[in-house]
Amino acid sequence: MTLTQLKYFQTVCRFGNITQASDYLHISQPSVTAAIKDLEKEFKVTLFTRQHRGMTLTKEGSVFLEQADSLLEHADQVYQIMNDLGQGRRVLRIGIPPMIGALLLPCLYHDFFCYHPEIQVHVVEAGRHELTRLLMDNQLDVLFLSHQTPWGPEFKSVPVASLETVCCLPAGHHLAKRDYITVWDLAEEPLILFKTSFFHTETLMARFEEAGITPKILFHTNQLSTMGRLISDNLAIGFLFRQLAQSTRNAVSVPLQPPLPVQVSLVWKSGGYLFGSMNDLINYVKNTDCFSHSL
Repeated sequence: MTLTQLKYFQTVCRFGNITQASDYLHISQPSVTAAIKDLEKEFKVTLFTRQHRGMTLTKEGSVFLEQADSLLEHADQVYQIMNDLGQGRRVLRIGIPPMIGALLLPCLYHDFFCYHPEIQVHVVEAGRHELTRLLMDNQLDVLFLSHQTPWGPEFKSVPVASLETVCCLPAGHHLAKRDYITVWDLAEEPLILFKTSFFHTETLMARFEEAGITPKILFHTNQLSTMGRLISDNLAIGFLFRQLAQSTRNAVSVPLQPPLPVQVSLVWKSGGYLFGSMNDLINYVKNTDCFSHSL
């Protein structure tokens, strides 16, 4: 049994399909199949029930998955600990959605990283689902994410800031002088939204669905600059955090009714090893008011 075999097995369990697992792992299907067969041969058990549309775990397979998850988690912690000890420093891998990044990254680079030049930083911008997957796969260390409900037990978090999503309209738009805007006011308006995998878009779409409205979406993007340009050029209406909406050129911000508040938190995996630069960042967020001043 090797860690590589365990990783292949764990990935097949996630997708329930050899093809999807091999695509995700970027290896050939025969390599994944061989790893599963070798594990079954070594332990003299059947790990999966093969079906036409996929694979399901047997009783023995379920027990093995629980143990494999634990072993792989421990192996990753060992790697992080020894890498941290051996190098004396480590790349801090941060995941952050574009809007939160536009607000928080200048503060981080101006303040936190300025006082910690020994920390190398790698930033990934994406939506919540992609970032959470990368965190659970140990490809990211911490995330800055918005949310409206508490995090589950698999995560730990520190609150960073409370924000509000508002409607961002071209300055000359007929709704621009309203005191507030509802989804009914936007039923016939062209909209630009972030990609559907973004938590921000999910919360907005849920509001439209609750009202029974199918919004007219001109475009989905993952670029804050693209959204700002389309709004400024009077081509679409968008939704941004208030601070960003107010700084968008040739645009005005109008509150939504009912309001759409979100909490931004620093998030990491429960039970994981907190290496030096992770601890430094977590303590910084806990003890500084830099974010509140920048927001």
